[in-house]
Amino acid sequence: MDIFNYDKMHDEFPHEPTGDQWFDEAQFESYRKLGAHSLEYLREEHELTLEKLFEKAEKMHRFEVHKVHDEEKELSKKAPFGTKG
Repeated sequence: MDIFNYDKMHDEFPHEPTGDQWFDEAQFESYRKLGAHSLEYLREEHELTLEKLFEKAEKMHRFEVHKVHDEEKELSKKAPFGTKG
Protein backbone atom coordinates (compact mmCIF):
# COMPACT_ATOMS: atom_id res chain seq x y z
CA MET A 1 0.00 0.00 0.00
CA ASP A 2 1.35 3.43 -0.84
CA ILE A 3 0.97 6.64 1.16
CA PHE A 4 -1.91 7.95 -0.97
CA ASN A 5 -3.98 4.79 -0.57
CA TYR A 6 -3.22 4.66 3.15
CA ASP A 7 -4.45 8.24 3.44
CA LYS A 8 -7.68 7.40 1.62
CA MET A 9 -8.35 4.44 3.90
CA HIS A 10 -7.48 6.18 7.21
CA ASP A 11 -9.31 9.44 7.83
CA GLU A 12 -7.07 10.55 10.71
CA PHE A 13 -3.80 10.18 8.75
CA PRO A 14 -1.35 11.82 9.41
CA HIS A 15 -2.77 12.71 12.84
CA GLU A 16 -3.60 9.26 14.11
CA PRO A 17 -3.48 8.79 17.91
CA THR A 18 -0.18 7.47 19.21
CA GLY A 19 -1.62 5.44 22.08
CA ASP A 20 -1.20 2.25 20.05
CA GLN A 21 2.48 2.02 19.17
CA TRP A 22 2.09 -1.31 17.35
CA PHE A 23 2.11 -0.04 13.78
CA ASP A 24 1.41 -2.44 10.98
CA GLU A 25 3.66 -2.37 7.93
CA ALA A 26 1.38 -0.09 5.90
CA GLN A 27 1.10 2.48 8.71
CA PHE A 28 4.83 2.41 9.42
CA GLU A 29 5.72 2.80 5.74
CA SER A 30 3.21 5.63 5.23
CA TYR A 31 4.63 7.68 8.10
CA ARG A 32 8.20 6.87 7.04
CA LYS A 33 7.50 8.03 3.49
CA LEU A 34 5.74 11.16 4.73
CA GLY A 35 8.77 12.03 6.86
CA ALA A 36 11.19 11.33 4.02
CA HIS A 37 9.11 13.46 1.64
CA SER A 38 8.96 16.33 4.16
CA LEU A 39 12.73 16.34 4.67
CA GLU A 40 13.36 16.12 0.93
CA TYR A 41 11.05 19.09 0.36
CA LEU A 42 12.86 21.14 3.00
CA ARG A 43 16.23 20.21 1.51
CA GLU A 44 15.25 21.04 -2.06
CA GLU A 45 12.97 24.05 -1.61
CA HIS A 46 14.65 25.74 1.33
CA GLU A 47 18.21 24.45 0.99
CA LEU A 48 17.95 23.11 4.52
CA THR A 49 20.60 20.59 5.50
CA LEU A 50 20.29 18.29 8.47
CA GLU A 51 22.97 20.35 10.22
CA LYS A 52 20.99 23.57 9.68
CA LEU A 53 17.82 21.82 10.85
CA PHE A 54 19.46 20.78 14.14
CA GLU A 55 20.96 24.25 14.61
CA LYS A 56 17.52 25.82 14.19
CA ALA A 57 15.96 23.28 16.57
CA GLU A 58 18.62 24.06 19.18
CA LYS A 59 18.01 27.81 18.86
CA MET A 60 14.26 27.31 19.19
CA HIS A 61 14.77 25.10 22.24
CA ARG A 62 17.08 27.63 23.90
CA PHE A 63 14.58 30.41 23.21
CA GLU A 64 11.75 28.40 24.78
CA VAL A 65 13.88 27.50 27.82
CA HIS A 66 14.76 31.17 28.36
CA LYS A 67 11.13 32.17 27.88
CA VAL A 68 9.93 29.68 30.51
CA HIS A 69 12.72 30.72 32.87
CA ASP A 70 11.77 34.39 32.49
CA GLU A 71 8.09 33.60 33.10
CA GLU A 72 8.99 31.65 36.25
CA LYS A 73 11.12 34.56 37.47
CA GLU A 74 8.20 36.95 37.02
CA LEU A 75 5.84 34.62 38.85
CA SER A 76 8.25 34.23 41.76
CA LYS A 77 8.35 38.04 42.17
CA LYS A 78 4.61 38.15 42.77
CA ALA A 79 3.32 37.63 46.29
CA PRO A 80 1.84 34.20 47.06
CA PHE A 81 -1.94 33.83 47.23
CA GLY A 82 -3.53 35.25 50.35
CA THR A 83 -0.65 37.58 51.25
CA LYS A 84 -0.10 41.23 50.60
CA GLY A 85 3.04 41.90 48.71
